[in-house]
Amino acid sequence: MLNDLLKALINKIDLTNIMSVMKKTGYLALIVPWLKSVQNLNNQAVNEALNEDHEDLRQSVGQYEN
Repeated sequence: MLNDLLKALINKIDLTNIMSVMKKTGYLALIVPWLKSVQNLNNQAVNEALNEDHEDLRQSVGQYEN
């Protein structure tokens, strides 16, 4: 349900702040589906969080510049 909430609020939240909070609390894994859905916004904090996996990094570098 958290991913659905974040999708509904995407126009009203700061992606970088969300990433900071989720990293500090250790719950980043809970929002991976949402992160993938907003990666097209090309936010550096989102891209860094998603690209911890080597294969995901390779695919992302080809698609997004930040």
